Amino acid sequence: MKNKIFLHAALSFMLLSAISFTACADTDSVKIISLTPGNDKPLYVGSTVTITAEVEYNLQSANTASITLVIQQAETGHRPLANEIDVALKGTGKIKLSKGIVVPETRALTIFMPLTPEGNQSTTTVDSRMYKVITNNIAVP
Repeated sequence: MKNKIFLHAALSFMLLSAISFTACADTDSVKIISLTPGNDKPLYVGSTVTITAEVEYNLQSANTASITLVIQQAETGHRPLANEIDVALKGTGKIKLSKGIVVPETRALTIFMPLTPEGNQSTTTVDSRMYKVITNNIAVP
């Protein structure tokens, strides 16, 4: 009896694992795999910097999607500093986007990389990173 229960449990686990793996393969995703400069060091107000982000994506829900490099400062009421777009094709792939900016006076910069399938006005498929911003060698309050 114990062997039958164990066998049933093992088969159930394998079936659920296979279903989960299949479901993951059919889900849109985006992941930042490279960010230059690295966000382990702060950026300085007034400096000119080129931010380059590379993503891996998996697009299954549409034939094409936009991938956007959005650079935004921490405080509300400001327009994004960058909004660079490229097109992802159905399947998996990599896209690299860059934008040169002058670092504004702010506490932080956030890098967003949303994947928006064609025909959609918004998405929840996004990855992000943050930079700390320093002014005159003092953190902005």
